[in-house]
Order: sequence, then C-alpha cells, then structure tokens
Amino acid sequence: TGFEALVRWQNPQRGLLHPSAFIHLVEMNEVIHPFTTAVMDLALADKRRLHDLGYTQPVAINLSARNLMDPRYVTRLADAIARHGIPAQEVELELTETALMHDPDSSIALLQEITAMGVNIAVDDFGTGYSSLTYLRRLPLSALKIDHSFVMGMNSNTQDAIIVRSTVALAHSLGLRVIAEGVETAETLAQLAGMGCEQAQGFYLGLPLGFDMLLAWLQNHRDA
Repeated sequence: TGFEALVRWQNPQRGLLHPSAFIHLVEMNEVIHPFTTAVMDLALADKRRLHDLGYTQPVAINLSARNLMDPRYVTRLADAIARHGIPAQEVELELTETALMHDPDSSIALLQEITAMGVNIAVDDFGTGYSSLTYLRRLPLSALKIDHSFVMGMNSNTQDAIIVRSTVALAHSLGLRVIAEGVETAETLAQLAGMGCEQAQGFYLGLPLGFDMLLAWLQNHRDA
C-alpha cells in the first residue's frame, strides 16, 4: 500500500548508521535544509523508478520541525516533484506531533500550501507527543501513524490496546486513515484489523530494504 524512505549513513569509520546516531546533530543547525533536500531527491528518484515499473503507491518522507520553519521548503518540494516527474499524490510527508506543535499556526499555513499541491500529510509516532486536538482538527492531514510503543505492547497490555483502539476511533472520526507501526506478529496484525485499522507496517510485513532488494521483494509478492 505504500513505501517509507528511511535514511541511513554509510560512515567510512563507523559503518552503517541509523538516524538515532546522527539526526539530532543535523537538526541542531542549518544543515537540516540541504540534508532534507538530499534525502527528498534520493527518495523521489527511487519513486520515479518504482512508478515506471507500475508501482504507484505513495512514498512517505519524514520532515523535521525545522523544515516547517523554512519559507523555501514548499518551493523546494514542488521543484523536486516536478524534476522527477512524479504525481503529487504519490508523495506523503510525515511529521511528528512535536514538530507540528512547535509553531502550530505557521505549520497550518505551510501544510495547507503542501496539500494544495496534492501531497498528503501524516502524523508520525502519534501518541508520544503533546498535540492539541484543537490544532489537530485544523491541520490538513490524511493519516495518523500510531507509535510502535503502543502497538508492540497491546497483546500483553490492556491499556496499550485501549489506546490503540481509541486512536483508531479518533482518527476515523476526523476522516483520517490509520497506520499502525511496529507490527511484528500475525496476532498483532489480526487484532489491528479487528479494530478497523486500515494499514500497518513492521517487521512481520517487511524489513527495511535497499532499493534493489526491495524490487526483488516486490516481484516475489507480485508473482505470489
């Protein structure tokens, strides 16, 4: 149903690094803007290749709170989409609650510009931040992603299950899709389906893969 671009850094001294090892450093200064542009270009170049092979599902790209404070971001996004020749509806941006609440009024204006282009917006890691429902209903969102910490614990923790079920109901009442993160077992997937959750991601469904390995995975599932 979709793809998510996950950034990695092949460091010559330390090997392959995951975002937790370096994103906080990038976000501390203006490096975040060229960094985001580079990640966006890589993701959209891969999406162009996927589109040409008939995979028109959207690719999700994560944004930082600092990107929402960049008045040039919308222009950069529009230029990148046009340069790679991708339909805007095949692009989705993900922002955490914390990023959205950093300056909610400015966020609303910028996100409205983005959605006017046809790009979708999802709230990432929902449930771990401090979002205001007043602002949440004003944001031009398309989906909520339930944080993996609730999803992974809901089979053994009644409170986590209640939070997930309530979040699904809240999202649907706001007209939003729900995506559950951190699905690692068939039991969890079945429980989410019973709650009406439309989409899920996690190791049970597929591991993070490099582009060539992703193509092989897609071909195997298409053949199946």
